Amino acid sequence: QTVTQQDQSQNTTLLDSRHDHFAGYLTYIHGFKGKGELGGYLGVGHLIFELSQNQEYTGSNYTYIDTGLSGFVPFGTERIGFSGRAGVVPYASLGDTLQELGGSASVFGYRIYLGLESRFDIGLVLSGGFEYTAFGSDVTGTGRDGRIGERADDHFMVLRFLGGYRF
Repeated sequence: QTVTQQDQSQNTTLLDSRHDHFAGYLTYIHGFKGKGELGGYLGVGHLIFELSQNQEYTGSNYTYIDTGLSGFVPFGTERIGFSGRAGVVPYASLGDTLQELGGSASVFGYRIYLGLESRFDIGLVLSGGFEYTAFGSDVTGTGRDGRIGERADDHFMVLRFLGGYRF
């Protein structure tokens, strides 16, 4: 965090942070006989980003609905290939963190995931890739300490490594 004082001097402090993300999805996948897959998904999630020792901004707390398309393109064999997801977040709530920004907010978001996926005959799936999530909030009303918010934007960049069982 960098704070600019009234005399234009700056103080920089490294702040501890916490990031938690929990999500659950229902997914439909259509296979194209060894040529890849295309599917759709609908899910709910809860994303937390908190900063400690900070009076200006303590973080964000989103509960959201996520929907979109997913795909898999094999690299000549079904054992390894490119996987991707693109989705929109048509509904999200800022929860208690809204009180910091203003009285009410409309939130919209989107997310993109690109990575590699490896599949084994026993059903084991391993994947890794890059995910980018963005939330934009139009804020109205009065927040903490009389703050009047107009807009808040949060962007999350994550490296994901997952293991699972496919049935």
